[in-house]
Amino acid sequence: IKELEQQKHELTQKLKEKIINRLLGLAYSFVDPMANESDENTRLELMEQYDAEVDDIIKDIKSF
Repeated sequence: IKELEQQKHELTQKLKEKIINRLLGLAYSFVDPMANESDENTRLELMEQYDAEVDDIIKDIKSF
């Protein structure tokens, strides 16, 4: 049982790391470009893509 608990803990840690990495990737891919984009249409498109990515991350979290 302790071995299974250890495996569960390790998998949980790996999952947390993946989620954090995805969120950091979003920040680099979308947030900075959105803040620096002068074209409103392009900024809105980036916001929509960002929202879709966040929704995907939330779905992945809920599936566990």
